[in-house]
Amino acid sequence: MNKEQSKSPLPGFTDGVHKIIDNAIKSNDLDFFYRLYLTRMAELSLNGQGKEFIKHAKSAFDESPASLFMAKGFEAIGSLIDLDFIKCAKTLDELEEITRDLEIKVWVDQISSLCRAYINFHTGDYKSALKYAEISLSSPINSGTLDPMDKGRLIRLVCCISLITSDSKRIDKCAEEINQIDNPDELNVLHQAKSAIHAMQLLVNGEFKKAYELAKACISLEEAAGRTGIAAPFDCQFVLIRCLYEFSLVDEALNELENLRIQSQEKNLVLSNLCVRWVRLEFYLAPPTINLKPLAKLRALEMKSC
Repeated sequence: MNKEQSKSPLPGFTDGVHKIIDNAIKSNDLDFFYRLYLTRMAELSLNGQGKEFIKHAKSAFDESPASLFMAKGFEAIGSLIDLDFIKCAKTLDELEEITRDLEIKVWVDQISSLCRAYINFHTGDYKSALKYAEISLSSPINSGTLDPMDKGRLIRLVCCISLITSDSKRIDKCAEEINQIDNPDELNVLHQAKSAIHAMQLLVNGEFKKAYELAKACISLEEAAGRTGIAAPFDCQFVLIRCLYEFSLVDEALNELENLRIQSQEKNLVLSNLCVRWVRLEFYLAPPTINLKPLAKLRALEMKSC
């Protein structure tokens, strides 16, 4: 490792890092390096760096048939991270075809189901998204990259769909499931998934102030950490917008909705459309005393998102 690449502003910290690595090498601590490898993969996936994710993932593979299949699987995940859903689906189709009769098919099915859950969610097909999420979560194997981080993120995705479809029982189930995931490494991404799910649960239970504060804190933490793409805190943004409406801050809610629409449009996602329609329904069901001017703005906003 180049010391120039790992300099720290903290006195003596860089030398300490190199000492840790040197000790790991001397003791042949393979688990240490495997954890570093997985940590870097997680960081790249959460921060929208699909191409770098693929490059890093492939660095651990050899030329064996199993490694080649796994490399193709991580290419699909990399395309998902880069929001190239067409390329991701095509890669998965090819991989499923060539591994149909092989032992590694179980791993491929898990990777494929995970990716397709996100693809279908971001293209507005919630029924298919739920189906694929449940297949991946119930898979009989753990690939090393799906547990616990991706398991928690999938449960969070299911909870978000449940919020949009007004399935309060499923939201409660997600809250139970997320708390059952072991987190021995104290992963922040899993803590944030729990917070996001709790915010959604508070919202449906009518505890709007608590939901608002928790959602706002979660958005702040995840945006500061660079979460983007499929890892962006869109579910907490939904909660925030709905709470603003409950506080009768309709103009503020519409401004947040417009910001979300712009972000989604830039990334070619359907999130803006599903969010507008969800909030629009709530606005239309509002008491007759509500100011009609914001509703006109909302209709105009919906036209933009279509």
